[in-house]
Amino acid sequence: MSNVTQELLNQISKLDEEQQQAVLEFARKLPTASSERSLHLSQWLVEAQALRRELREKYGENHFNSQAMLDELREEESE
Repeated sequence: MSNVTQELLNQISKLDEEQQQAVLEFARKLPTASSERSLHLSQWLVEAQALRRELREKYGENHFNSQAMLDELREEESE
């Protein structure tokens, strides 16, 4: 058990039951690292899909295919 965990347990044990319940409710509302990461990834995915739609509307459906990207990279390398 880490020092932080031990300190939390020590402090919580000093509280009465009502205060402990309040701490528990507060802790349950805190975002976890994985839920924050998931939220960020899902937000990124929404933005990426919106950008994809915008680019396809502007340049057409097949403008950004893999062959075109490879050709562009080769062109830049040769310069």
